[in-house]
Amino acid sequence: MPADIVNRLNAEVRRALSLPEVRERLRPEGIEPGDLDPQQFTAFMASELKRWAPVVRASGAKVD
Repeated sequence: MPADIVNRLNAEVRRALSLPEVRERLRPEGIEPGDLDPQQFTAFMASELKRWAPVVRASGAKVD
């Protein structure tokens, strides 16, 4: 995806997630939104995949 589109989407998502009413709706679901730029988000997702992929494989879970 072109960097300008990624940056625009990131800016809009970050703006929305900073709104108190959005944060209040997410909190009961156990969601605490971060404030990550595109590079930080990519690094976070890579670390989560590395962390949880073995757990999913060990569980035998399959996508239908």
